Amino acid sequence: MLNNKTYSNRRYMRIMMVIVVYTYELFNKKVNEKEIFESDLMNEMFDYNVLTTSKRNEIFKQQMKIFANIEKNYEVFVKMINKFIRLDWTWTRMDPLIRAILLCASSELWNVDIGIVSNEYVEIAKDFIPDDKSYKFINKIIDNIGKEYDEFKKKKN
Repeated sequence: MLNNKTYSNRRYMRIMMVIVVYTYELFNKKVNEKEIFESDLMNEMFDYNVLTTSKRNEIFKQQMKIFANIEKNYEVFVKMINKFIRLDWTWTRMDPLIRAILLCASSELWNVDIGIVSNEYVEIAKDFIPDDKSYKFINKIIDNIGKEYDEFKKKKN
């Protein structure tokens, strides 16, 4: 429970991922899946015991897959996100928490419906970023990236 709210297991999983990625962004470090796994950080942050064994394994695998995807495609995601921000802004000028949210969302967009990803990460932004305009910015970026992914998938098929 964060902010006196109760979250679904999936939302909580996403919040924990954003926090981990935020930590890397805050210190200008590249996400390192192996480091996250070996440090047992996710077990410290997320109580997997509230889940059934199969659900626990599924969620943990999803998290590690997303971290691996961010690590592998970090520059691609940054380049994609930069396409949709104002010209007078830069990646490093963005709040590290917003960058973390956008990186996690970008990683999930390839495999998860844009509506789900957008809703989840916009709600996370609303809960954790006091600026009421940030969630609109995040929503717009996620929507644009999702559309670009969809176009790419159509061309690929």
